[in-house]
Amino acid sequence: MRKLLFLILSISGLAFAKPYAHDGFFLGAKLGLGYLNMQSQDKHTNTTIEEIESFLARDYTLKIGGSPSRFVTLYGSFSVLRANGDYEGQNLEENFASDNASANTVLLGFGVNVYPFEGNDFRNSFLNNTFMGLTIGHGISDFTRGVDNFDDNNQESFFAIAYRFEMGKEWWVVPNWSLGVDFSYTGIGNFFIWSTESWESNVFQLRFSISFA
Repeated sequence: MRKLLFLILSISGLAFAKPYAHDGFFLGAKLGLGYLNMQSQDKHTNTTIEEIESFLARDYTLKIGGSPSRFVTLYGSFSVLRANGDYEGQNLEENFASDNASANTVLLGFGVNVYPFEGNDFRNSFLNNTFMGLTIGHGISDFTRGVDNFDDNNQESFFAIAYRFEMGKEWWVVPNWSLGVDFSYTGIGNFFIWSTESWESNVFQLRFSISFA
């Protein structure tokens, strides 16, 4: 009973937390879980050569930056994305499949969050502290197929351009600390003109955050 009462009070505290604003140094951490699809295509035929699919894509993100105004936060972002799932692939001779493939991606970039509903007009509105964000940077990915004797090489890696869109809301629990939730889309792709294949990854996640400002 005490635990249930504590949970109710905690949720109520989040719902009615005082709406502070980012106004200086910013430090944030996020944990996420969602869906990943990573695949390569033949540039000439647009056919899929290899594909990894996972519903257990985990994201760990650290952001460090500052807020030039209460409406904008700028930051550097470091993320590690890990996934385990199913693999399908083919070569000139046969098709391959496994259920123990894995993919890992490290993202390093710069981003901006915009808080459009700030100020006294939105102080008691649910829209207060909602945000939209964009991060652009560089990704280094590697994956393991989980297939034995695949051309004597069961692992590959690639460098890629990465970008992430996010939309969510934060609740201030004390003057300098906030908790939040957001939905994010992360796109990763190596579109090298001299390669016959193009690798790309699409990730959709629900993420939870804690930040200090």
